Amino acid sequence: MLKPLALFLVLIWSGMILGISFLEAPVKFHAPSLTLATGVDVGRHVFGVFEKVQWVFLVILAGILFGLPLTKAILCAAALIALCQLVQTLWLLPILNSRAEQIISGQPVLPSNSHTGFAITELLKLFALLWLAWMVYKSP
Repeated sequence: MLKPLALFLVLIWSGMILGISFLEAPVKFHAPSLTLATGVDVGRHVFGVFEKVQWVFLVILAGILFGLPLTKAILCAAALIALCQLVQTLWLLPILNSRAEQIISGQPVLPSNSHTGFAITELLKLFALLWLAWMVYKSP
């Protein structure tokens, strides 16, 4: 019962990352009627809620995994997911939120690699989730 639940949660989470981070976020900036400030404000709210959802998923996933046979690969994948989530929450999202507030208030914003860092950690988290799904699927 726990194995299908773990797979369901991990695959739903992966789909949400693909849909929100790699589809919705960049596509909205191609809408001609959407200003940069509005797009950034919407993105800030979407990612604020998504961050909370991901923490709930992570806690539920941790609980599920402790009921399954744990291998090194499963533990490594879960640790990488948690690490990416921590880096995003404690470091990258505060920087991006600050930049968003500057854009919304019309202040100039200096170039930054924060978005690149966020995209890299999001991609790592996605690969770790898919790796975890595969390891859970293969587990006895």
